Amino acid sequence: MPKLTGCYQSSPVVLARAVALGYHLRNLAPAPPIFDGTGAFTKFQMFLNDTYGDCVMAESANALLGLTAGASGGTPTMVSNSEVSKEYFSLTGGRDNGLNIAEELAWETTNGLQDVNGVRHPCGPYGTVDPTDAEQFAQGMYYFRWLKLGVAESGTSQLQNADPEAVLDAPRGSNGSLAHCIGACARNDGLIRVISWGSWYWVTPAWIKKCVPECWSRYNDTDFINPATGKTFDGFDLPALQGAWQQFASAPSVFNPSP
Repeated sequence: MPKLTGCYQSSPVVLARAVALGYHLRNLAPAPPIFDGTGAFTKFQMFLNDTYGDCVMAESANALLGLTAGASGGTPTMVSNSEVSKEYFSLTGGRDNGLNIAEELAWETTNGLQDVNGVRHPCGPYGTVDPTDAEQFAQGMYYFRWLKLGVAESGTSQLQNADPEAVLDAPRGSNGSLAHCIGACARNDGLIRVISWGSWYWVTPAWIKKCVPECWSRYNDTDFINPATGKTFDGFDLPALQGAWQQFASAPSVFNPSP
């Protein structure tokens, strides 16, 4: 089955002024060594990423499946292939030339994919996490349940040639350009579970540090609630976070043409 790609770099201007989620996580407790934001959900889907370079949109569909399954105890909110392809081509102008993560999230924050019951799921505010900081990356994945990653050509090639559930370490050689979009949702004694092409793989923090030049997270009000207590996470400065988002969202949009 083909494993197609279709992600290119977001605008450097957008990346520079995006909300830095790591700053707002710095006072929270470290992430535990073992956790899974999806509740060990496994039935991810290809979402036509074997036919089109729609990996950025397919990642969003799998994030919706995984996060809703984790929140509900195992029942995901389903999305159709036709919905994924429709929204993908609406953003590309009908061309199969891929997307960058920032432009897809800008759409997703106010629109979002429509599930099979006709309900749309906007992601709300979003921001960046530093993939070169292993602890910040783990905190972002733990507190926000899921991270959206842009992967360079070197890591993408590894994933394309790996079997599902394989363990990948940082490749040798040069990285290449940004090429693919995947999700990250779990950690198991140092290894990180990533989702792509309807399957999952395990990668090391060294792989993340080398192969992931872009790392984003969405956050909604429900993400601020600790399921163990029903209250907001201790030390999480929600007003500061929302203030940073308002400043980012009110800035003029940046033209970022397709390659």
